[in-house]
Amino acid sequence: MIGINYLGLTSGALIVAGLKGAFVLGTGVAIVALMGRSSAALRYAVLTSVLGAALILPVMSIVLPRWVPFTFESASSPQPKRHFEPLENGEDARRISA
Repeated sequence: MIGINYLGLTSGALIVAGLKGAFVLGTGVAIVALMGRSSAALRYAVLTSVLGAALILPVMSIVLPRWVPFTFESASSPQPKRHFEPLENGEDARRISA
């Protein structure tokens, strides 16, 4: 397992990559099943594309940056974020800035 540790992968990352691959392959098989009696060449082209995507997926998960969805602040928190520390009891702002 030297190669896996060299890439910085953990067992959790391998499990996630396996689940993603299984989802891609399952979707491809479902698409081919829905194609019914279309030409065999078209079905094989779809299966080949899906297999290629499943093989490239783990590599692209390592190379590309992770996507994190943007979340809005909760409307129930009325306190604005402070970009400064409030002054303690009677501290002078001139003393802190100097």
